Amino acid sequence: MRHRMRRGIHYGAGSMTLKFGEFFPLLRWLPQPVGHLGVMGTHLFFYPNQQAHVVLNFHSTEEMSQSFQAQIRIAQLLARLG
Repeated sequence: MRHRMRRGIHYGAGSMTLKFGEFFPLLRWLPQPVGHLGVMGTHLFFYPNQQAHVVLNFHSTEEMSQSFQAQIRIAQLLARLG
């Protein structure tokens, strides 16, 4: 990914990579999923090393913070599973 939209969200070629360590340094050990975000608190990401797809829908832009917290918890679980 060549462009950074915001700290932790890198965008290029129509997809995003989440780099959780840029959100908070203690999260740098988490896997980096590739996918996209929607404006209504939706996420569609793929974790290549874990071969896992994650789809979240929080139905509101006001829930974007909660949607990222859920994405982080999922990344933690996937990292622990291998």
